[in-house]
Amino acid sequence: MKPPENRQGRPSLALHLGIVLVLKFALLALLWYLLVMPFRVEIDGPAMGARLTQATQQSNPKEQAYDRSDRR
Repeated sequence: MKPPENRQGRPSLALHLGIVLVLKFALLALLWYLLVMPFRVEIDGPAMGARLTQATQQSNPKEQAYDRSDRR
């Protein structure tokens, strides 16, 4: 089957865009496989949950100066 052509007899823009998208996806997958996948980090769920739910130890004076509860 011949690729779709426009009026001038050249392959259509959709074909070019499809090829570019496929090549970009292949390159992205290759980069992920080479640069991200080998460095997988194990995360301890309960420890991370405890860390995220802790109250902040430091206070920022600028935040306190503009706190709504101080203005009311």
